[in-house]
Amino acid sequence: METSTSPTTSIGNGYSAIASGHKPAPIPQRRQELSVPMRSLNQGAIASGSPFELRGKRAVITGATSGMGLAIARAFALHGADTIISSFDAEDVRSTVETLASDGIEVSGTICDLSSPDNVRAFPAAVTDEFGPIDILIAHATPFAPMGPIEQTTREELDRLFSGVLNNFELMRGFLPMMSNNGGGSIVTTSSIASVRASISLGAYGAGKAATDAFVRSIAAEWGSRGIRINSIAPSIVRTPFAAPVWDDDERGAAAAGKTALGRIAEPEEVVGAVLLFASPAGSYITGQTLVIDGGRSIL
Repeated sequence: METSTSPTTSIGNGYSAIASGHKPAPIPQRRQELSVPMRSLNQGAIASGSPFELRGKRAVITGATSGMGLAIARAFALHGADTIISSFDAEDVRSTVETLASDGIEVSGTICDLSSPDNVRAFPAAVTDEFGPIDILIAHATPFAPMGPIEQTTREELDRLFSGVLNNFELMRGFLPMMSNNGGGSIVTTSSIASVRASISLGAYGAGKAATDAFVRSIAAEWGSRGIRINSIAPSIVRTPFAAPVWDDDERGAAAAGKTALGRIAEPEEVVGAVLLFASPAGSYITGQTLVIDGGRSIL
């Protein structure tokens, strides 16, 4: 991997300051150190004029160090966006920025802990002060997902689940006035097929994602006239660390694949197209929608 001599700035109070010349806003969180070389915008990623082009747009993606979040970050950078990845773990962010750089994909990184209400409320202003106005928010991170039958789900698990749902809502809400004042923007959040179909093992998780879908519709209705579009994607089983208990088990994986029209489990990259559609000019007349991405499972 090449070693850059570009200017670097250590993060203060839980956020990176990768772009030189910007000071992170004070945030009530313990300090984590993160120093990553400053990255320039990706140039020449795709042909000019594509409706999916994101050149000139700045996007921040939560939960972007693995799985679908990482696939989305990679695609956004390749489509020309000034891409900022985030996670709650500073080392994961650093490692992901460097790994993508070794592949010729330039991104910046910062910290967003979706389990901390104070962190979430401070994040929109902090990331804007650090990197500049945000045009696109991909609210992908899910801090907690209980599994098991409803009768076995504890009140403590439900409290933790819905705390994450509310924190994700606050994250999205925090960007609304900034995006609107900057001429508009697009928000995409990650739901689940469990929000629209009953699930024996993901009932509580599905209820939390259904609440997120309801927030999406309400925000779309309230903020559409102010230049904000917001949508959600609802994938079924995707080959990510989150779903490993299913796809990594031969019997369960085969059973899950057999329930889809395509006869297989999705790869993270197969979710990216829908997110690009919602975030880019290609989806400029789409808002308030939840798009199921399930390989045809819901039609069988």
